[in-house]
Amino acid sequence: MMMHFKQFPISVYDFMNHALYDNEHGYYMKKVPMGERTADFITAPELSPLFSEVIAFWILGRIFEHSGKVNILELGPGKGTMAKDVLKTIKKMSPSHFENIKYNLLEISPTLKQTQANKLAEFNNVNWIEHITDIRSEDLTIVLANEFFDALPARQYAKKDGQYYERLINDKFEFILAEKPTFIGKSYVEDIVELYPDMPEILQDLKLLNAKLLVIDYGDLGTSDTLQAIKNHQKVGIFEDISNSDLTTQVDFRQIIKPFDGYAEINISNMNDFLAANGLLVRAEQLLENATAEEKDYINYVLKKLLSEEEMGKIFKVLEINPHE
Repeated sequence: MMMHFKQFPISVYDFMNHALYDNEHGYYMKKVPMGERTADFITAPELSPLFSEVIAFWILGRIFEHSGKVNILELGPGKGTMAKDVLKTIKKMSPSHFENIKYNLLEISPTLKQTQANKLAEFNNVNWIEHITDIRSEDLTIVLANEFFDALPARQYAKKDGQYYERLINDKFEFILAEKPTFIGKSYVEDIVELYPDMPEILQDLKLLNAKLLVIDYGDLGTSDTLQAIKNHQKVGIFEDISNSDLTTQVDFRQIIKPFDGYAEINISNMNDFLAANGLLVRAEQLLENATAEEKDYINYVLKKLLSEEEMGKIFKVLEINPHE
């Protein structure tokens, strides 16, 4: 299905926004793009509860000595699978902390909101919010962003003769450069730079929360041409099946870190190192003890997907931001 635009050329940002938007019904995302056989991609929480259990361990480590109220905010919570498994794990491991938790979800898709509501129906401490600023900042707050920032629409800029020109898309769905250069700052030296217009406001709101932030996404401390389309777990052409494939970019973590530099303790690591340091292998060994042969095969498959450098282990990064006291 080819989308129709009122005028050309258009920016990559507008192209990504338009591909996400359902004009007929007036909302984003016509289907659930993750976690099913007919889906475009699968996220770590959909692979196995093991991933979300590790996130729960990490959360408990941050709040263990805190006896007051705790806000957990998940950005772009998908099908609600991680929320469900995190809450189940905390409830089992520390009922007293569970009683103090309010789990907030920020979601723009009505389709996904309904999916989340169905999945989380057993919990009475779950709440949907419209804006980050709806969170009570006086309570201890933890923010989870798993594969959230990679879905933000990006603008692309290409270097030519020492200046950056925005990449545009013409009416033949080919990349061209804008006629005039754009000043994007002095921090970039790459040939292609991807910037996220919606990111600064999001980060500023998160900074005002004074929250402990955990970002898990695929990307690196750098930027390049990473725009890609995924359909049914396979890469397809960017313009091959617009609005029926998932458009993403790899995250330039420098842009997330920048507003918090000097304000918070910052740690970034490969996902395999983070998961191992926070108990994934210990928990897997516990499960393997009483597992059937079939279950053992699947647990080992999950471990390979999450930890192998050829799979998710290295390309996915984990960013921890802990505000200074």
